[in-house]
Amino acid sequence: MDKVSIPDILTLEETSEYLRLPVEIVENQALKGDIPGRQIENNWRFLKSAIDDWLRSKDSRSILLSQAGAFANDDSLAKLRETVYQARGRSEISETSENQLMYLLEPDTLTYLYHGHSSLIACLS
Repeated sequence: MDKVSIPDILTLEETSEYLRLPVEIVENQALKGDIPGRQIENNWRFLKSAIDDWLRSKDSRSILLSQAGAFANDDSLAKLRETVYQARGRSEISETSENQLMYLLEPDTLTYLYHGHSSLIACLS
């Protein structure tokens, strides 16, 4: 039996076939951020390794954060944090939401927000 070769980077259709799900479901889940993928203009691309990790994981968010960890030492994260709080119109420390704030200030969370997710920054403000 011949072994089928699967590319490292998958299209929406290839990901749909790989997951054995309808294209519409894969696209909707990717749009919600539940399946790790990247939309480039009108085209979706998925790393096969990220899909495999996602399938093994109970929490797709942890995969995204672990992949973003490569940027943990990025010096521009401090500027991003400052920009987020300026957009919110408040200081970084709030008595009512200190625990939530501490989570948002974790390097992995900031890295995830920084890495191409400016729409999330708008939601946080």
